[in-house]
Amino acid sequence: VITASGNILNKKTRFLSLTGQSQITPDSLEPLFEKALSDPRTKAIILRVSSPGGEVLASEQIANLVARAKKKKPVIISMGDYAASGGYFISAPGNKILADQLTLTGSIGVFLGKFNLGGLYRKLDLNKEVAGLSPFASIDSEHKAWTKDEKLIMQKRLNQYYGSFVDYVAKFRNISKETAEKAAQGRVWLGKESPLS
Repeated sequence: VITASGNILNKKTRFLSLTGQSQITPDSLEPLFEKALSDPRTKAIILRVSSPGGEVLASEQIANLVARAKKKKPVIISMGDYAASGGYFISAPGNKILADQLTLTGSIGVFLGKFNLGGLYRKLDLNKEVAGLSPFASIDSEHKAWTKDEKLIMQKRLNQYYGSFVDYVAKFRNISKETAEKAAQGRVWLGKESPLS
C-alpha cells in the first residue's frame, strides 16, 4: 500500500510543513513504487489517494509513475475522502478505481491566476521593471495585471492544459473524449455519482 495524501507539489514547501499540511511529490513516491515493483512478494500495488490536487506538472509526473508501474504489476486506486483534480489525474492510469459513496472526486479542470501586487508596490514607492526581448517578458510578473493580449495567451495555455487532462482521462479510463468531457468541466462528483470511477 502506497499512500498519497495531501497537496500535490513538485517539491515540498516548508510553509505547508510548518502548518501540518501533507504534501505529495514525485520524488517522495518514486522510491515507494520502485520498492513495490522490485519486491517479489508484492503481487499488486494499492495506491491510497486522498488529495484535492495541486500542480499540473507534479500530477502528471506521478500519473506517469502509476502508468509505468501498472505495466509490471496491477495498480489499484483506493480513493479516500477526496481525490479530485490532480488527485483524479494521478488515479486515472490505475487498473481499477475504488471510491467510497461519499468520496469527492472528479474536478477534471484547471485554473490559472497570479497575484497582482502593483497597488501595494505603489503604496510602498517601489518600482519594478522587467527587461526582456519578448513583448510578454513580464507575463508572469506580480507587479502588474495581465494586458488583453496576455489574457488571450493565458487562456490559450489554460485550454491546452484542460484539453490534455481530458484526453489523458479518456485514454486511461478507456472512454471516449466526449464521455470524459461530459464528466469534466471542473465539476466535482460524489463517488456514488461519478461516471468515471
